[in-house]
Amino acid sequence: MARVKVGVTGVPGAGKSALLEVFRAKGYPTVNADEVGHRVLDSVSSEVARVFGPQFLKPSGEVDRKRLGELVFKDPEALRKLENLVAPKIAFELGKLMEEAPGEVVFVEAAMLFEYRLERIFDLTVAVVGDLEEVKRRAARKLGYPVEVIEGMLRRQLPQEEKARRADIVVRNTGSLAELERQAERVLEEIRRRFGLTG
Repeated sequence: MARVKVGVTGVPGAGKSALLEVFRAKGYPTVNADEVGHRVLDSVSSEVARVFGPQFLKPSGEVDRKRLGELVFKDPEALRKLENLVAPKIAFELGKLMEEAPGEVVFVEAAMLFEYRLERIFDLTVAVVGDLEEVKRRAARKLGYPVEVIEGMLRRQLPQEEKARRADIVVRNTGSLAELERQAERVLEEIRRRFGLTG
């Protein structure tokens, strides 16, 4: 059971996944909250149909995440309804996965950490931030969406500066892997210092 639970957040393209990859390469367990969120969403498909309408389900009965995403990107009230539906279940599932993680520290990638009020389930939070224009370009390349859609996704989340203000530690991603590895080591040193770990 991991003693220290660390939530890593940031807007699309900021470099959360790259930072988690560095921690994973160092032997630390990692969890992706988006993947948990997808499973949770499919588990509440009937409630999604009731709240948003049957048009948000695929013929297979699964939630049409792309269509639902396009709605909540544009409609704050729809986003609030979706959060109320899935956030408690995501927090519960993440809690279970973190309890099962081996070693002393587990890192969880959670884009909507503060938006879904998940900070309470972590011992420490890290925000990854970068140059906004570069962040948009990286996100567009990674996700395969035009920049305009990425901008809509960014509007749905807290701004980078607000995520940084709320986080315990801020990692500034310049795009250099060597620099990101140095920043990762700085995070690990801070975790060791705060929680008295030796590894």
